[in-house]
Amino acid sequence: MKNKEYYIKRNQLMKEDYLNYNTTVSKIAKKYGLTSRSLQRAMKNLGVVRERKEATRLSVKHKDYSWLRKPEELKVKRKSIPQGLRYKILRAHPYCSVCGATYQQCPLSIDHIDNNPTNNNENNLQVLCLECNYGKYALKE
Repeated sequence: MKNKEYYIKRNQLMKEDYLNYNTTVSKIAKKYGLTSRSLQRAMKNLGVVRERKEATRLSVKHKDYSWLRKPEELKVKRKSIPQGLRYKILRAHPYCSVCGATYQQCPLSIDHIDNNPTNNNENNLQVLCLECNYGKYALKE
């Protein structure tokens, strides 16, 4: 009988924590020595179910996504290269400046020589194939 009372009390405490909506399922489960799935199953048996939207909001709130943000020095206001200038450069140099590939062999892109995306001066732009453009950044690291 004592064992049954313990489980009833524990389930009541878990239900209160679960309905609090400030803690993720994994943290509540860890607190009571359960797996996340077994806690969810127990709550479903008690008739308590979190909406998927609420569960997602909680999990995202507790995860650290700061590593995805760009560092401040990379947050530069890019100015797109005008189409006319892009066309003019591609007409003058229809091949990669590094390997000589043409647009038939692989896609060509316009690259900033000084790596400053705001400097769209014609002397600062060069034609590179995608491989050379990616390789340029791989060599920097």
